[in-house]
Parts: sequence; C-alpha cells; structure tokens
Amino acid sequence: MMQRTTELAEKIVRSPEGKKILNQVSPIYGNGRIGLWLFQIIGTELDELTEWIKEIALQAYPQTVTWSIDTWERQYGIPVNNTKSLEDRRNLLVATVRERAPITPYKLGQMISAICGGIAVRIEENIAVNTFGIYLNAFPSHVNESVIRKTVDLCKPAHLIYEIGYEQISISENYWGGMSRIAKKFQIRQVN
Repeated sequence: MMQRTTELAEKIVRSPEGKKILNQVSPIYGNGRIGLWLFQIIGTELDELTEWIKEIALQAYPQTVTWSIDTWERQYGIPVNNTKSLEDRRNLLVATVRERAPITPYKLGQMISAICGGIAVRIEENIAVNTFGIYLNAFPSHVNESVIRKTVDLCKPAHLIYEIGYEQISISENYWGGMSRIAKKFQIRQVN
C-alpha cells in the first residue's frame, strides 16, 4: 500500500487507526489541517474501540478472565471470594468448568477404565433407542460393577440408559486351504 503521508500528517496523525484511514483516502488530505485532525480524532476512538474489543474477548474464556470473574463464579455457583488471588480464582473456575463439561463416549470409557484398573473398555452408541452399551474386556468377577454403575449414573445424560456387557478378545491364527479341480469327461470309442 502506498504511503500518503506528509510532514504535517506525521505531526498530527499519530493514531494507528488514523494512519490507516489516511492511507485509504485521497492524497489531497495530506496537507489539510482540519481533515488530518478529524482522522486523528476518529483514529483515536477506533484505537480505544479496538482495545476494548480485545479486552472483551479475554473475558470470554475462564483462563484469561479478569474483571468479569465475579460473573463467571456466580454462573457456575462458586462463592465469590475477593481475598483470593486472581490466579487462584481462575484455576478454581477452570476446574469447575472442566468438571461440568459434556461427557463423550471416549471420556466415559477412559473414566471406567481408570476405575477398573486400566482394563480395555468399549462404548457402543445407539444399540437401541436411547441406549448405549459398555463392554468391558474382563471377567465379571474381576470388576466391581456397582462402582461403575454409580459413576456412569452421575455422568450420563438423564434420558439415556445403558447396558454393561463383558467380552474377551482372543487372537488366534487360522489357516484355511482350498483346492479346486476342473474336469471334463471324454468318451473314447474303439475304431477298427
């Protein structure tokens, strides 16, 4: 982009947004005091608006929240405690938000696996209407199913039901063989 600045424009227009405006208008405004001061004033207002928008964007995430942390805490039912540091309040807020995050089948499988000591867990969705299946790679006698049911009941959406099943994975090598034969029947006659 071509720079359209003059000495007078350099003295008057100091705002970054004002300089952008100046670069987008006709070069005849480069020596007009009134126009340059208007670009400076408008640019200053736009600079403040840009900073304000950046600050608002920071308030949208619990990791970067500053002045709106009270609102976040009230929304998540955390008691507002102004005696704690901002960093401690943010950490508590982030932990609460993550705790209440939606549960995915992968996340549920990881939780059940951790409860059962690391066994393989497979979650299958939609095995029936509003039903999902939890399949554990273990013997039923090695798993405390009541603990699993309590955990799943706390995490799952209320409208869903589930079934717990057990499966064993076995790997074996099988060799298959085959043979094919093509035959044609000929009739041979003796000729004298």
